[in-house]
Amino acid sequence: MIASIGGPLLFAATTQNIPMARGTLTLEGICSTVHQVVREKHKAEFSVGEFWNSLTYGSDGKLEYNQDKPRQEIAGWIHNAGGQVTAFDFTTKGILQFALENRELWRLKDSNGGPPGLIGLSPRNSVTFIDNHDTDPGIGSNPTVLHILAADADLYVASIDDKIITKIGPRYEVGNLVPPVYKVSTSGKDYAVWEKKA
Repeated sequence: MIASIGGPLLFAATTQNIPMARGTLTLEGICSTVHQVVREKHKAEFSVGEFWNSLTYGSDGKLEYNQDKPRQEIAGWIHNAGGQVTAFDFTTKGILQFALENRELWRLKDSNGGPPGLIGLSPRNSVTFIDNHDTDPGIGSNPTVLHILAADADLYVASIDDKIITKIGPRYEVGNLVPPVYKVSTSGKDYAVWEKKA
């Protein structure tokens, strides 16, 4: 579940406690105190837990502005482990997704002027992400189709859902990997993103 580039990562564990990479733990579906015990036992340099709760919705089915309850539940889960673990910030992910889909960017600031998710309460313990990591087509929750077009030492290019092409790496020349129906959406040092023209 944890993807890493480099670093001393030789241990990870799931609820079945299957060794995968030292130094990293990913535990889901267990209480935070067990998470902390496993983290300490294996001397993990980094661990992240998954406390997946629901956002708060009004009677009209629309996302409520105040999302203190779900983010405080995650913060409580972290506190119960002694405050030394991190957790995926599902609250920020959900608010960000809703705000972008509905053009309600005002949701990205809480009533105290800070970020509305866990990162606004405890940035040290928050692992933010922009989409669910369970995107395997076999799971079916948020399926995407990824085609890796190049994977060289200095260039990685991938097509996502035949709508977006991304490139990372210092080599800028991508040859004919990007068809002419795509236009550059953004680019910078060692990266570029193309979007398919409508």
